[in-house]
Formats: sequence, C-alpha cells, structure tokens
Amino acid sequence: YVYICHPTTAKSWCTRPRVLKTTIGLFLTAFVTQLSRFFDSKYESFQIEWRGRLEWACSRDIADWVHSLVGVNIYFPTYYGFRILFVNVGPCLALVALNVLLFRALKKAQKKRKILFKDKKTNESKKTRDSNSTTYMLIVVVTVFLMVEIPMAVATLIHIMANMEIIPFANEYYQYLKITILVSNFIIMLSFPLNFAIYCGMSAKFRITFNELVIKRFRTGRQASEPNHYTHVSMSTSL
Repeated sequence: YVYICHPTTAKSWCTRPRVLKTTIGLFLTAFVTQLSRFFDSKYESFQIEWRGRLEWACSRDIADWVHSLVGVNIYFPTYYGFRILFVNVGPCLALVALNVLLFRALKKAQKKRKILFKDKKTNESKKTRDSNSTTYMLIVVVTVFLMVEIPMAVATLIHIMANMEIIPFANEYYQYLKITILVSNFIIMLSFPLNFAIYCGMSAKFRITFNELVIKRFRTGRQASEPNHYTHVSMSTSL
C-alpha cells in the first residue's frame, strides 16, 4: 500500500536493509511471544490397566510456575487475547482496510490515466497495464489470505470466549469447533502453494524472474555437469 499509494515515502521506507531488519524483528517477536508455551505444561508417566495388563501412559498438566507466578485465569486469557489481537483479528482488519484503500487508489489512477492516454497507445500505457496487473495480483493474494484466515480467527475467538465463560457454549459442540479449527489450519497450509500459482498466473514479471533465477540456472548447472560426466565415463572406458 505504501509503495503504490505513497511512492515518495516508499523510497525511504521500503529499502532492503529496513525490510531485512523488520523481518528479523518479526521472527524474534514471534519467538518471544510463543516462548512460554514451551514451558507452561508438565508431563508425567503413570501406569494404567488396559485389557488385563499394565501399560504406561502420559498425563499433561499445567506447570507449577503458571499457578504460582501468574495464575491460570490470567495466563491463558492474556496469551490467547494477544494471539487473537495480533495474529488473527488485527492483521485481518488491517489487510481489509489497506486492501480497500489500495483498490480505491487503483480505480482513481485508472480513471486519470484513461483521460491522459485516451488517444495514445504508447509504452506508457503498457507499463500502466503491468502496474495494474501487479496491484490486482496483490489484492487477489491478500483476499485469499483473508478467506482462509478469518474463519480461523472467528473459531479461535469463540473457543477462548467459551473457555472464559463469556458466552454460553454447550460441551457437545466443542468437537465441531475443534474440527473447524483443524480444517481451517489445513486450508491455510493449502493456500501457501496457491499463492505461488497466483503469482505465476497474474504476473509476467514474476514468471520471467522465476525462469531466470531457477529454471535457467538449473538447466545451466545440468549442462555444465554433463560434459564432466561423459569425460569421466570415456576415461574409465579407455583405461
């Protein structure tokens, strides 16, 4: 959005060093916010009688430090509240708002360019089409993300509110809620390769760049290795 609607600001904001720093910052923040989940449970082994013989089993319980330092009623609502706000609902709302603003800016720019290049068929109009195609591609990718992420956010929100007894929720419906969350997670994973298909289908620049970076290098590397292989074979044969 910043790069397309505020190109002057983007020159100073959207630089490679800043992108790298932001990416590293996001990874570290994600790791720190999830760190407590590695230690908030304890596991103990015990024996049970199963089909006439003793078998070992494992029980999971909340760690002692959660009870003593924070309290269960504070720890889990805080963790899941943070997750809903900054992982599910927050990003979705931000993306919806930015998507709408981006689409409006695109439509406004199209009207202006239509007037300017009404009777001209120049390279500028081709550049405009390429730019519009890239913007539409971005909107499609974001829309796909929202379609798979919003159901997940709603299901997680219902689950937390039910656990905190904010809303009444019958126990027999919990299995359906868990299935919904599992299916949503699976669809989210499927959407990742779909994004690649969208990039390839909607952006000629992406296809050309992918061809140069991956396919051509793969072919060049393969061709470079073939003569060495044949030389080695012919030398072995002559020996």
